Amino acid sequence: MGDQACRATVLAPLIAEAAARMATTRIALIDLGRPAGLNLVVDRARVLYSPGPQLGPVDSTVCAEARVVRGAAPPAAEVPRVVERLLLARSPLSVDQRDVLRRASPPELRDEVDRQLDMLTSLPVHRVAGDPVANLPAAIASVRADVTPMVMTTWTVARLSRPRRAELLSAVTGAGRPVAWVSAEGVGVAPSIPTYGDRPASGHSILGILTTGEDSTTATAVGRCWSRGAILSWLG
Repeated sequence: MGDQACRATVLAPLIAEAAARMATTRIALIDLGRPAGLNLVVDRARVLYSPGPQLGPVDSTVCAEARVVRGAAPPAAEVPRVVERLLLARSPLSVDQRDVLRRASPPELRDEVDRQLDMLTSLPVHRVAGDPVANLPAAIASVRADVTPMVMTTWTVARLSRPRRAELLSAVTGAGRPVAWVSAEGVGVAPSIPTYGDRPASGHSILGILTTGEDSTTATAVGRCWSRGAILSWLG
């Protein structure tokens, strides 16, 4: 199953930046391929950058920290209002399966995963079982017209074959409506996201934003991160 913890240090600024680019204030979070769905609490987490801004509710029980290196800190922009939360995974886990999630998490993250689970319990989540890539078009289409779907992947695309990665990209770009895909993936893993010329398997990951409009698609890299978001370089 692998690490299931919410990766708020990378997702919060990516989502805020994608929303700003699309001029949207209402989003639907779609956590793709992670059975626990803990990325769905990203808007409720407190995120601290050193040096840099502090994002999220000051009284949040979930807190994530990152050290900023080799560039500017992420902008001090908040995640917009989340009105829907969807989890797409082959076998989504319920919050009642706490023991399974704890065993899958590194020992140093287990207490944090517990807090994230407690938070997720209080939120309405639509869980969709089955092939997450195949189910993505229907999930995007199910989001209300006045809400922007925000697809999130954090170190999940590498498990897909190259044809399946292309299928994922097509699901986003072919949705026929504005959609954003924010990603933290290894160098060259997320299709269409630039790599800054970095080599694959370089020991870091690329932070990417892909947005689609009625007649255009824009894919950009906005930073690098190490250690699953514990260290971050925001390049904008």
